[in-house]
Amino acid sequence: MLGDALLKKIIYVTIAVAIIIAIAFNIHEIISRVFPSTEIPPNAYYAIKAVATALGIIWITYAIASTIRVRLSQLVGTKAYQIATLIKISGYLIAVLAVVAMAGADLSGLLAGGVVTGLVLGIALQPVLSNFFAGILIMSTRMVEIGNRVRILSTSIPYVVPILPAYKFFSVDFVETGFKGVIVDMNFFYAKMVTDEGRELKIPNMMLMNAAIVDYSPEFSKKETVSVRVELPLQSINPAEIEDRVRNALQGFEIVSGPYLNEQSDKEHVIVIVKLGVSNGEDWRRVKSEALKRLLTLRKQLVEAMSVQKTA
Repeated sequence: MLGDALLKKIIYVTIAVAIIIAIAFNIHEIISRVFPSTEIPPNAYYAIKAVATALGIIWITYAIASTIRVRLSQLVGTKAYQIATLIKISGYLIAVLAVVAMAGADLSGLLAGGVVTGLVLGIALQPVLSNFFAGILIMSTRMVEIGNRVRILSTSIPYVVPILPAYKFFSVDFVETGFKGVIVDMNFFYAKMVTDEGRELKIPNMMLMNAAIVDYSPEFSKKETVSVRVELPLQSINPAEIEDRVRNALQGFEIVSGPYLNEQSDKEHVIVIVKLGVSNGEDWRRVKSEALKRLLTLRKQLVEAMSVQKTA
């Protein structure tokens, strides 16, 4: 059903484009019959034909690219987006060549006036050209690819960390001030990201080129580390045994470093900190949650044992 719908979309777009181009190429006869006394410069007819042809090629290209992206996404995954992007780029190039061919441009004349024209256009279109060439560099160097899960760290993209009570910052290992999400589409001018909150963010290629990228689809690192901490009443623990008890409680986890003890400011509690290794592809939140459950269970056992000793 989905394939039939996409095929119908291509057919409808092709028919619509064919009708528009047919009207554009016969616009002179249509106007001369409907408005016999109206005179339109010949250059206007060439412009109408060129615009209609270019837009028609681009529309058909986009219809084909979207169809291929949907059909191939089930077979090749995120590579389907790259194939669709290449098809769009090819469509742009074909549209430009078609317009040049229709205009009957003299290439030697274009080269002769290219220096002055290029200088003027380069100054006027600097932001556009910056994004264009940045897009070429990003896609050719594979700095960011479609399907990558990344965080964009850039002062050009405002991001404000929520103001939380000071103690809340103990629950995170570090704060990365930037938008995090999956790159779902790229072209010559901007990249589209779907953030973890479900929002679509369009980032100009120049900003993306100048930004630092935290890649959550790592190429070289095999694991990441997370810190787990829990506060224990000083009276309920034996400092000589608590490290072994924490290791026993965390059996099955990869302990990278620790456990370490840190004295709390109230002098009545100690903080136990352990760093755990999490393999790529594994949800670090789940690992941290399970480890914290075991440490909280250990704390409950220690507190209950202390209460029994006091009542005995």
